[in-house]
Amino acid sequence: MDTFGSIIAVTPKRAREPSDNEPKSVLTLTLESLRDGGYIWLELDPQSATKIGVSDTAPVTTFAARFPPISHSTDLFTPLLFPVIKLADLPSITGDIYDTIFREAEDYSDRWAKTVHCVQPQGTLMLSYKPSNTRPAKDLGIRLGWDEEQVTIWADRHVDPAKAALRLDNFPSGIHGYRVDVLDVTSNTWFSLAHATGDFGVGTTSFGRITSELGTAETTLKLLGRYKPPPGVRAPSFVHIGVRDPALRLRYGKKYQFRVRLMDHTGGGQALDSTTGVLGPSPVAATTFRRWIPPLALQYIGKMPILDTQPGAETQVDFIEVK
Repeated sequence: MDTFGSIIAVTPKRAREPSDNEPKSVLTLTLESLRDGGYIWLELDPQSATKIGVSDTAPVTTFAARFPPISHSTDLFTPLLFPVIKLADLPSITGDIYDTIFREAEDYSDRWAKTVHCVQPQGTLMLSYKPSNTRPAKDLGIRLGWDEEQVTIWADRHVDPAKAALRLDNFPSGIHGYRVDVLDVTSNTWFSLAHATGDFGVGTTSFGRITSELGTAETTLKLLGRYKPPPGVRAPSFVHIGVRDPALRLRYGKKYQFRVRLMDHTGGGQALDSTTGVLGPSPVAATTFRRWIPPLALQYIGKMPILDTQPGAETQVDFIEVK
């Protein structure tokens, strides 16, 4: 194993600029209106709402993105969405629940995972963190995790009837995926494990070649697997997903660091060259990649090359290779 592979359970996201023939909408906000933070959302034009059958009797759910105080140019990002409803329809939610919602919105507004951890399995039981006297038959790589407790809480709100009774489902997650980066501590350069290059299209229509970043999505209902597109959508034929750069090679004895960037439903989030977040117990995880595989049997290759008149030519030596 000498390269970093891909992260499983990926969902492709691609943003593009509208063509010259498409209508463009520009929303201009003054810095003064953003200085104290606030909420932003979009609503359907009444004429459009009538055409698609949206009305007071058949409403469409609208959610707002919350943004913190802003003093400079930046992309907007919200880890939680807030319902846009009439005051009379405001759900009865206790104050402590609101405290939890706003705390989460504040904690993850910087777009970084807070508790990143990793481990390299040393035995045949790859799911066990305990020391083992056994050794793996092949290298199992590095296992990586982040913010399991918080991610489970977010998912639980949409599947647990008790959480729905508390009206917590009114605050869906604005996080659609995660992007994992890796750094060789000797190079001081971050590489994205979500980098992808390939062709993409819908049906017979090709969107051309993509060089972008995907997102890793969590799932609580089934085993992680490759992205399966909906009917009529042709799966991306990516040439490569992950890092394949001569500047970064997975080598025994080297120390690597990992961090996780949050991605919203539009594919937005921190860029690869962003400064790593510092909030949280462990925003960066580190491990030294070691060889735990026992040496294989010695393999006899053959005779050493003829040395002619060089020193050692008088002694015939067999060449033995150890893997």
